[in-house]
Amino acid sequence: MRSSITGKKAFFLKILILNIALLFSVGFLELGFQIVSTAKIDNFAKTQEWHKKYVVRNSKGYRDKEYSYEKPEGVFRILVLGDSQTFGHGINKLEDTWHKKLENSLNKNLDHPRFEIISLAGEGWNTDTQLYELFLNGFKFNPDLVLLAFYHNDIPRSQFFDCQASDIDVIPAYKILKIINENSEFYRFLKFRINRLLETLNWKNKFSDCINEKFQSRSWEMEKIYLNTFLTTSRVKKYHFMIAHIPLLHELGDKYSLKSSHKVLKDYS
Repeated sequence: MRSSITGKKAFFLKILILNIALLFSVGFLELGFQIVSTAKIDNFAKTQEWHKKYVVRNSKGYRDKEYSYEKPEGVFRILVLGDSQTFGHGINKLEDTWHKKLENSLNKNLDHPRFEIISLAGEGWNTDTQLYELFLNGFKFNPDLVLLAFYHNDIPRSQFFDCQASDIDVIPAYKILKIINENSEFYRFLKFRINRLLETLNWKNKFSDCINEKFQSRSWEMEKIYLNTFLTTSRVKKYHFMIAHIPLLHELGDKYSLKSSHKVLKDYS
């Protein structure tokens, strides 16, 4: 009997030692990820904190330099409509956004700036929002060119569309585990890697899968109405219209998964 009890104690002691070793290993991994992480410097997940620190809006409410409604003589004015990609979410300095870099490039080596690129962009905006903004405020700037900066998820979502590509939580969303979910860098890394593995095994939809499906759905039929409105309005009001299709940068290459969507949008640019 005594040997049986001693055996049980030894077993539980091994389990305890194993758990302690595992806990310390995870702790050291977390410490390492915390050291190399830039989250404390630029925590884009905490959007409000990032906004307070980096986003400065002009008098008209946009994240851009100050521009008057009246267009200066001899200036070619480009009005950019877009979503968070154009707004520059995650880009700390306004001058590092793509449209400001383009403006600087166009005016480079000129005695006087001849090009103005004005951004009317908002986070979470879709094509319908951008079209509304053009009619509400955009035309007040008297643009020579309206440039629609199109990102793949700008197509308004139909209530009949049901393709989910969001990352799956690895641990249950219990209150006691919420601290880990929100603050652990090791958990973020693990969650990211597991979700990419699930996509590789075709056990989970990729972002590009849902985008390609969207172009075959009623959502695209809605999108065509908005794009045709952009085109028709440009002809009536006699300004140029162009679409800049922002690609999935991490997928660029011979096996780029969204080639068909780029081809479709060429008809509207």
